[in-house]
Amino acid sequence: MSEAKGFIVIPAWVDSGQVKPLADDNGYIPISIKNWVSSLIAQGYSWNGTQWVKNSIPFGFYDVYAESVSNTSLPAGTSSVSLSSVPEGEVWVINSINAFYISSSITSMLIQCIKNKTSIVLSQPSAIASGVYFGYTGNCVLKTEDKILVTVRGATLNDDLTVVAEGYKMKVTQV
Repeated sequence: MSEAKGFIVIPAWVDSGQVKPLADDNGYIPISIKNWVSSLIAQGYSWNGTQWVKNSIPFGFYDVYAESVSNTSLPAGTSSVSLSSVPEGEVWVINSINAFYISSSITSMLIQCIKNKTSIVLSQPSAIASGVYFGYTGNCVLKTEDKILVTVRGATLNDDLTVVAEGYKMKVTQV
């Protein structure tokens, strides 16, 4: 039993509703053999075990993501600043997260990606002096209801924490 390794492409044109092969100057019909697997994948198809099917969720760049959130009156002890949750129908790719703590020194800071309600610690600096930026550079992919959370430990009453994150948004659309 042989297995298909590709497909043949025959250039054609439509004339008065009829498809006709496009011949070259010598009257030959030029054909090219293509790798059908890579062509199908490039067009958004995947193998489901029995047949090639059109993928139902293509992604595309939608918008730039940039957000800044501040809390200028933190309670004493441990507290957090949360950025927006990803809305339904979008995926966000966060490339950088920066936190700036002002007023007194703190024990530690957690820069976290909350995915499926589970914390993934991206950076955990300790013994932080006031007025020093800390951050994370890398990719954090967030889906619906995921978010960025920065937690400080050892805060003094009314200290300030500002968190800035940047990346890009993609729309998720059903085909």
